[in-house]
Amino acid sequence: MSGGSGVRIGILGAYGRMGRILLEAALKDEEVQLSGAFDVPGSPAIGRTVGILVGIPCDLRVVDDLEQGFDNCDCVIDFTRPEGTMRHLDLCRKLGVAMVIGTTGFDQAGKAAIAEAAKEI
Repeated sequence: MSGGSGVRIGILGAYGRMGRILLEAALKDEEVQLSGAFDVPGSPAIGRTVGILVGIPCDLRVVDDLEQGFDNCDCVIDFTRPEGTMRHLDLCRKLGVAMVIGTTGFDQAGKAAIAEAAKEI
């Protein structure tokens, strides 16, 4: 875990362009603690350290086990794809983890599901 000592943040889509930008921002922010870095199974980032991805010392490893990883997070930030975001949203609701969504391209059903989940998380 790295960064500050505040809200424990997890980043979904860690290997993507925006994911790496978010990882770097979290590491530099003293008001958040980077406590999770996630990507899809088979991603070249799985098992690598966040430090390798962003060039800032950090031993936190990118994982694909969301359920276990979300236990360490107060909030996750999702910059993936609509279908992935919807799966992540369901898991966040199940576990009571807050979620910030930066993904775009949702259909009406996806937007409705997000609005409904926002009432809880």
